[in-house]
Amino acid sequence: MQSSKSIRVLTQVALLAAIAIIARSYLSPLIPGLGRINTSFIFSQLVPILFGPFAGGLSNALIDMVSYFIAWQSFGGFMIHLLAVEIFAGILIGVMWRYIKMKNRYAKLMIVILTVNIIYTVLNTWGLMYAGWLANDWLLLPPRLALAIGVAIVNVHVMFILLNVYEKYIKKEKLQ
Repeated sequence: MQSSKSIRVLTQVALLAAIAIIARSYLSPLIPGLGRINTSFIFSQLVPILFGPFAGGLSNALIDMVSYFIAWQSFGGFMIHLLAVEIFAGILIGVMWRYIKMKNRYAKLMIVILTVNIIYTVLNTWGLMYAGWLANDWLLLPPRLALAIGVAIVNVHVMFILLNVYEKYIKKEKLQ
């Protein structure tokens, strides 16, 4: 019985990762001067919420590497420090979701996703400056943060709906 559960979890993680890879590679619009709106966050951030921090970090690493190999010409060179930021974000979401105790799941989701997206944007901006892709100053951080917060709020609404659909039709038991 444990084996079939592991296969089911692995299949669900792989499906969410595949959707995230397609979204990141082909559906992420570029905003000049600010970067891409990463549409894969909706799916890549569901993995640690549903399956824990280890699955979140591993799937984010997989999504980042495979997306690079699929659409490398649109993203430029592979940067290991940005891969570390992706892994960290996946682990942090899983840890925060597991250890923050709140009855209101929507508020919990909003706190976790906004916090991680703000940390992710700061680390990602530093990583792009370090690589020489952005001017070596922090002037672009405020508009990048505003964009990240706006996108995160939209993502939370979509993720909340997807979590409810997942519970009702796929998992059939309540998440914490």
